[in-house]
Amino acid sequence: MKIAGVIVLYNPNEEVIDNIKSYLEDIEILYAVDNSETKKDEIIKKIESFNKIVYIDNNGNQGMSAALNIAARLAIQNGYDWL
Repeated sequence: MKIAGVIVLYNPNEEVIDNIKSYLEDIEILYAVDNSETKKDEIIKKIESFNKIVYIDNNGNQGMSAALNIAARLAIQNGYDWL
């Protein structure tokens, strides 16, 4: 069974890194969809440093459902059973 995860980011701070670490070992891949209007390069670099994370810039706040739909499409395309 292949399990993917998703986190929707909006102006994330350092705490998001610890949150990600807490569940990263339970999933095979994490789609991090960033809805932030202004990107924080230092946070993005830390997120991208994990080999199980796919960072997706959503070009601004498109809403929670749009971000979740992006992750769902990718999970389906990549053969994941659960998101």
